[in-house]
Amino acid sequence: MPISLLHGLNALAAALFLITTFMFLASRQTAASLSLYVRQGLLLSASALVQAYALHSLDLLLFAVITVIAKAVVIPWMLRRSLAPSFQSRREAELAVSVPTSLLIAIAVSLVAYTIAQPLGGTMPSFIAVNLPVGLAGLLISIYALSVRREALPQFLSLLMLDNGVFFAGVAIATTSPVWELAAALEAIIVTVIVALLFRAISERIGTTHVGRLSGLREEGSR
Repeated sequence: MPISLLHGLNALAAALFLITTFMFLASRQTAASLSLYVRQGLLLSASALVQAYALHSLDLLLFAVITVIAKAVVIPWMLRRSLAPSFQSRREAELAVSVPTSLLIAIAVSLVAYTIAQPLGGTMPSFIAVNLPVGLAGLLISIYALSVRREALPQFLSLLMLDNGVFFAGVAIATTSPVWELAAALEAIIVTVIVALLFRAISERIGTTHVGRLSGLREEGSR
């Protein structure tokens, strides 16, 4: 397969990866946010798979397989089981910043990420030149999404997508690190198990995962 085609496929995966990050920021429904997380995990795996083929890297191939299993199968399955269908279909009652304003901020953040990464990416191989700014943009937008969410599960998904941004840049930079790839995937699964159990207990006993309501309950309990 021509290397130019592989670079094009990786650039397509990067563009779709960034689009899913924007869509996640605009989404207010838990089920849709989780679906976008799955798609982003698949795009991360696709980028790693393309680079594995181009660089003949067994480590990147292993990472692609681990990513699909952990981020597209195991973690979403556990999160779907943690909440009742009524919670999965529920829309967030409020966001700290409106969706249009958030999207404008996300565009600005993406430009900042490209400005920061351009001096580095311009002197490095094509895969890094694409993945580094997109991964950094995904990281920064996810941090912003975490700050404006008001429901616990979307906040947790923001953390997971932040992790995806780090890995999207990382797969192009560190192509021979199977140990940290496997360790990070296992850590994410373990954390998800704990959080899923916590979400289930909260939703069953309190009936909401709104962060403001949970803070209010804590204050009431301390009186």
